[in-house]
Amino acid sequence: MAQFWAIATVLAAVPICATFPMDRLLFFVSFGSMALMAQFLAWVAERSVEKREGRRLRYRLAGAVAVVLVTVHLVLAPPLLALRSWSPRILLGDVLGGCERMAPKDPGLGDQDLVWVNGGDLCPGYVPIIRSVTGRPYPRRMRSLAGPHRPIELYRVDERTVVLKPVDGFLANPLERWLDVPFSLGHSVDLTGMRAEVLELTADGRPAAARFTFDVPLEDPSLRWVQWDRLKVEPVELPPVGGSIEIPVGWPF
Repeated sequence: MAQFWAIATVLAAVPICATFPMDRLLFFVSFGSMALMAQFLAWVAERSVEKREGRRLRYRLAGAVAVVLVTVHLVLAPPLLALRSWSPRILLGDVLGGCERMAPKDPGLGDQDLVWVNGGDLCPGYVPIIRSVTGRPYPRRMRSLAGPHRPIELYRVDERTVVLKPVDGFLANPLERWLDVPFSLGHSVDLTGMRAEVLELTADGRPAAARFTFDVPLEDPSLRWVQWDRLKVEPVELPPVGGSIEIPVGWPF
């Protein structure tokens, strides 16, 4: 039975290795580990009765491990679970809520694509989610072109295309590396109304420059360009064809 639960625990850990590490992903792993722990504690209890007169070192060590497990999982875990459940609200509530409050909120936003030049993948993604619950206007689509942790050079190729070159390349910050996805020159992604293509690679295989081509001119009213500027959301004034601008660091951390 112990072998069954041990194998189940290991196999349950395999799927979660495909995504970003997070303690909440251990839910299914916990089923097998709880059963193993219960067997171990029952074994310690039985042996403690059998070996009451002649205790051996191994049983003393097993008893010490049992005390640690009971203390951690039965005494400390319940109150810590309440704190852990509330921690996203404490740690991220102000950040995500602040991002939503600072994003454009005029009624016409529902007919526009909100294009964050340096939005990253966390805050902009929560804007339509929060807005759909609160009833405030949210954009037709969200487009986040690069992360907020490095300055970015934005070069205007033509009326529909820009090239972005972040300092140190894309995904330079560990917070941006949710998935270890291999890139190659010419790697492209087609989204509704936009195409992204890798033009250059860094030495470690991350995109160093990427081209973003939209189906409509960049000044089209259906596109609204914004940027993070030191924790403020500001509009982006795009350069003329052949020109370039520097997008500053959006988040200083």
